Amino acid sequence: MSRLGPHREGLYEALPGRILRSRGAPLQALIDDRTREPIVALADELDVPVHAVCYECRLRRGDDRVDLAVCLLPMRTLCAYDVLGALGRRHIAVPAWRRCLELLAAWSHPASEYAAQIPFACVAFDLPGDRAGVPVPAMSLCIDRAFFTRLRGLPSGPAAPAADLLALAKDCHRRLCGDALPARSLRLLTRCLSGDGVLAKHVSFMLARTPAAFKLDLRIAVDRLAALLRRIEWPGPADAAVERIRALAPRQQHVQLNLVLAPGLDASLEVELLTHAAEAGSEERAAVLQQLVDGGHCDPAKAEALRASSRHPVVRDPDGLIVARNWYLKVKLDGDRIAETKAYLGLLPRAWAQARSAIDVHETPPGGQGLAGA
Repeated sequence: MSRLGPHREGLYEALPGRILRSRGAPLQALIDDRTREPIVALADELDVPVHAVCYECRLRRGDDRVDLAVCLLPMRTLCAYDVLGALGRRHIAVPAWRRCLELLAAWSHPASEYAAQIPFACVAFDLPGDRAGVPVPAMSLCIDRAFFTRLRGLPSGPAAPAADLLALAKDCHRRLCGDALPARSLRLLTRCLSGDGVLAKHVSFMLARTPAAFKLDLRIAVDRLAALLRRIEWPGPADAAVERIRALAPRQQHVQLNLVLAPGLDASLEVELLTHAAEAGSEERAAVLQQLVDGGHCDPAKAEALRASSRHPVVRDPDGLIVARNWYLKVKLDGDRIAETKAYLGLLPRAWAQARSAIDVHETPPGGQGLAGA
């Protein structure tokens, strides 16, 4: 069942397996039973309360891969053996897993210096197609300190200084990867944070990759995007990529980028769309999905499942659990060509008063990248 901690006013949590079994969770076109069953089994091993569960679904017809992520809140007194439940205990002897668990334990403690800098953390699993074993999770740490303040419509102070974000990224890289943040990655991160209008959202560590990849998620106005891409010397066609984004989602004033800063930039670009309710109403969502369907980038049945989720965003489980559903899209560009599309479908336990307003939520939980940005 959902519960409310005294230090988390308005932030409800539930066990991830319970959320995935709720009446609102199954969406057959996006995730069939054969794919869903091992994901629910994995969620059951993560037997700790979470703020959100997210499916990461590929949208192209015939691509049924689905990954899983959970969103955790801090302010608990937990040790490394407890932060990811039975799943963590099963893998704690593996050095990469242990580094993840130890960082989560240090962050979770109420006295932690990390808690004020990282409002939430997402733990994501890129599940292998053969379902053989569970990879080291990707860790996505929110570095937008005012995330929940902004979510509630309250005044928020200035963003953290770039120097503080750089120091936090270097510290977390050393703790999670076991070595220093590469100099090239540090230079790219510094360039990303140096321009006007950039809001850093998350730093992510894709630990299952060889070598491990370091990513920055940032929010930026579409009008400033080409200048940012040129500043970081992105090798793709900046102006053409921006025009592609404008054509696909003309009402989007801002986008979020997932930039791989290690081992280096290439001509691909991951762009998140429809992350903010003010720029992502039902008509805009339907229009973007239809463009993707018409271009052969999205299965029509999957598009309809997402539209249905938007029409019925709140579901009350017969056993009393209320789940709000929301989603956003990630489009991977190869230069200015759409190479892949994904939907991040977030499932959030809610109190009834919160659920009534879920149609207008301004933040969407997704997958390995954490909650999307306001």
